[in-house]
Parts: sequence; C-alpha cells; structure tokens
Amino acid sequence: MTDKGHLVVLTFSPDGVNGTLLHQYIDGFNDIDQARYIPIDDLLDIFAHEGFVLESRSDIEYEREYSSVADFMKFLRSKPFSTFYLLEEEIGSDGLDQALDRCESSLQERFGAGAVNNGGRVTLLILRNG
Repeated sequence: MTDKGHLVVLTFSPDGVNGTLLHQYIDGFNDIDQARYIPIDDLLDIFAHEGFVLESRSDIEYEREYSSVADFMKFLRSKPFSTFYLLEEEIGSDGLDQALDRCESSLQERFGAGAVNNGGRVTLLILRNG
C-alpha cells in the first residue's frame, strides 16, 4: 500500500451479529461469533496503532426475507457462513444437524407458514493510511 492509500473494511461486530435468527436459534452459533469478532472500537484502535485514520464509519442494517421456514432452513443447511464449519468442528456433524433441527422447530413455532425475515448489521469502515 502506498503512503496515502485507503483501506475499506466491511465486518461484523459482536453487537451486530447477536440479533440474527442464526444467533438466536442455533445453539453455540452466537458464542463462536462473539469470540471471533472484536468490537469496532477495538478494531479502530488496532488500525490507529498501524497509522490508519478513520475517514468514515457506517453501520449498515440488512434484512432478507425467505418465503418460508423450509426455504430459510434450506439456506442454513447449505452452511453459507464459516461459523457453521467452526460449530461443526466443536459439536460434530450430528450435533450440527441436531442444532439445525431444533432451530427449524423453533422457527416453525414462531413463523408458522409465513415468511421468515432475517437481518443484522455490518459496519463499513473507510480508513486512510498516513
């Protein structure tokens, strides 16, 4: 990177992930993400120590609607996030399958035959070097 380059970071933070359905209904999911995502202020301190200055910070809310619990579970069973693999390492394939089954049951109780909305928040940081 040049002396005056920019760095763009899009990341989750502990307070941004804990509201998603995955974190609410899949046993162990929240614990893993809380341990691996550091608070944004701590991340900014690390960058500042390396000579980066914050130019812009935006918290971005996102939401995705699934037509049904079955549609959402199909997405989850494809293991779309690395957290699924980390959880599988901890509890095994059978344990992950059981956690997803419990999640599906809980979501059926909550949403019935209706659509499922899942959302959360990411943080966009734009930093300048120098």
